[in-house]
Amino acid sequence: MRSTTLYGLDDFRAALEAAGWRISRNHLGAGQWNECNWYAWRRDDITPDCASNEKAPSLCVWPYASRIDGRQHTGATLEICGRAGADDWLKLQVYTLTPAEFFDRYAVARDRLAAAWKAAAEV
Repeated sequence: MRSTTLYGLDDFRAALEAAGWRISRNHLGAGQWNECNWYAWRRDDITPDCASNEKAPSLCVWPYASRIDGRQHTGATLEICGRAGADDWLKLQVYTLTPAEFFDRYAVARDRLAAAWKAAAEV
């Protein structure tokens, strides 16, 4: 039986949770190249709604930590994903955010993703 313990970038995960993000297990992302087995998500007031479920699209934070050539690399991707319009599923990202800078850069990154989502949905 697989462990349900979440691991990787524990302080970052705790800060996200304290800021109102929901934390879920990432069953596909942990392994040889990523020492994190979780992701964070929340709904925001981004419009228009996802065409699939008629709710505001979710924002997700996908963390990663890996050791390459003896150096520790950490980061996170902020993502909005959903169906815009009748047919197209979109995955829009701001990536290479470090955990240390995430909260300082979040508002601008979120606004850029929201603007891109809205523009794509209008096409």
